[in-house]
Amino acid sequence: MLAGCSTAPRVEDTRWLSVAMDDGATGPANAAAQEPQAPAKLEPYTNLYKTFSLGVGGAAYANFDTTLRVDSDALVGAVVDLEDTLGVDDTAAVLRVDANYNFDHYHGIAVGYYDIRRSGRRTLAEDITFGDRTFAAGSSVDTEFNTKVLKLAYRYNFVADYRTKIGASFGFHTMEIQTSLTAATLSVDESFRATVPLPVLGLYWEYSLAQSWKLLSSVEVLQLDIGYARGYLSDTRLSIENDLFEHVGWGVGYNGFKLDATVEGEDHLTGRVQYDFQGLMLFVRCYF
Repeated sequence: MLAGCSTAPRVEDTRWLSVAMDDGATGPANAAAQEPQAPAKLEPYTNLYKTFSLGVGGAAYANFDTTLRVDSDALVGAVVDLEDTLGVDDTAAVLRVDANYNFDHYHGIAVGYYDIRRSGRRTLAEDITFGDRTFAAGSSVDTEFNTKVLKLAYRYNFVADYRTKIGASFGFHTMEIQTSLTAATLSVDESFRATVPLPVLGLYWEYSLAQSWKLLSSVEVLQLDIGYARGYLSDTRLSIENDLFEHVGWGVGYNGFKLDATVEGEDHLTGRVQYDFQGLMLFVRCYF
């Protein structure tokens, strides 16, 4: 062995080799660890996408404002304010049923039904022509004004995320109007009846405040002239609901309705009706 020579590696060479080996072993792993991760998908609030729900409750409607004119082929009827002139009730307690079925997160149907019955008695201050009959001033007249409403609509959610639904609806607001005036002392009576299926467009919104609380609002409108009916309709609803248990909840809300239309009735009578009301709703809802 020659003097001044050594077979041991230099310290600098060993350190360089160790660093190179460490970089080769950990580089790809570190690069993979630094890649951005996709955010976790948020699960929808459990109270937002129920397959089926059925609501049954009462509505306390008030501030009825109803004017009606009924024409026959021979006579033009008088414009009558039912509450002021004929003493018809301006409040009513109503049983209301609403149901919803969702096929998935985007498609569903909604159904509703309620029946409003009001009546009154008043001694007439002036003659009133109603359909084919004229009721003389001074006679006592009993009046009934009943409306049955059946609603059916298809709904599509164009926003359907984990806590919000926003969508549009198309359906029919079928209204049956029944009105009768009777003056028993004069043996005079007349009635007007019409069943009118009115196509309506709507918008609605639902927002989950928490897993057991949500806000709901909807509006349906109509402006049309389709031969048997022409005029304007709007139906607005705002409510808040709470899930007490997995399949049972309750809610409270507001409902406002407005109709201004001319409709063809039975027995060749034509009615021009302006009909407004609003009120509060309290209901129980079952979920499946």
